Amino acid sequence: MSTNENEVRREEIKKIVEERIKRFIEESGMIDEIVNVILEQTDENWDPSTKNQKIRQKKVITELLYEVGVVPSTLGFEYIREALMMILKEPNYMHEVTKGLYPQIAQKYDSTGARVERAIRHSIEMAWNKISPETIEKYFVNTVSYQKGKPTNSEFLYVMAEYIRLHNIQAY
Repeated sequence: MSTNENEVRREEIKKIVEERIKRFIEESGMIDEIVNVILEQTDENWDPSTKNQKIRQKKVITELLYEVGVVPSTLGFEYIREALMMILKEPNYMHEVTKGLYPQIAQKYDSTGARVERAIRHSIEMAWNKISPETIEKYFVNTVSYQKGKPTNSEFLYVMAEYIRLHNIQAY
């Protein structure tokens, strides 16, 4: 057989197989089950526009954390960034930081809620020790003062998330 004949035969077999599969699915009533399985297993990352939004969001948050002095080499940096991404996606996390947000982050990073809380607190402390009064004024206006001391984890996360929202930074 020539190469051309093989290709023709291959296409004929392909059509037969496709028809048989189609008929089997229709006759068995499995189409709904197949669609449900696909929908259950498909996560939001398959959509290129959603993936691009997540990349932009991560970039905006990273730049903001750099600007307020959070050191990227700390584990808390990653946890804070993840927390902000989660809060921007689902604002209710701000009302359940200890019982909702920390455990979710811990699960993703194979840690515990207490470790996540401690790492975030440590990163905020490190940033606060080197932050300038001007930066505090810019981001933490009317919420925290340099004299009062560092913000709590919740205060810090809230201020950063609100800054992104209020300034219409396209992070989500």
